[in-house]
Amino acid sequence: MQQAGWDTQLNVMNPHYELMYVLPGSLELEQVPAAKAHVAAFLNGVSATVTSEFDMERRRLAYKIGQESYGYYHIVQFDAPATAVRELDTKLRLDNEVLRYILVKARPLTAEQLKVMVTGEKYARLRPQKAPVEVAVKPAEKMSSTALTEAELAFANAAGKRPVEADAEDKKVSIEELDKKLDAILEDTDLSSKL
Repeated sequence: MQQAGWDTQLNVMNPHYELMYVLPGSLELEQVPAAKAHVAAFLNGVSATVTSEFDMERRRLAYKIGQESYGYYHIVQFDAPATAVRELDTKLRLDNEVLRYILVKARPLTAEQLKVMVTGEKYARLRPQKAPVEVAVKPAEKMSSTALTEAELAFANAAGKRPVEADAEDKKVSIEELDKKLDAILEDTDLSSKL
């Protein structure tokens, strides 16, 4: 029985590679498997042996690529002859369905190890968990964090300015609202009308 990664005709070990590629986020969910099969056909065309795969689903891109803000990420680890990798690189570069890709030599990982590496589960387990801290609340009179002391009020009155107490509850904005506003700003391409 031959081990994975061995070239049966030349009886030499094929190098192990990792390919991470991004498909356009504008693809419908039903079209993604066909696009993945297209890349798999490239791998089969260069006689690569796939050892593990991991699908990272649809994610937001760090920056727009063309008109795309989202992309479907996929990682494939495979064994292939070193001479075939150049041909695979050329095919991926010329393919219009693949937004970006990176092809590197890598150590072999199982699908589970690949998932742990990509999702960062290993580091989450190693991080020390902080114990919850209990805080005793005084039932004394409630003071605003922006309340002015008597000396500050006297100084403000002497200067002729009215003190303004900011209501802390009005200034709190939820993270979801901020995300929506940021997305609206980033998606707005006509900035000249805003100036």
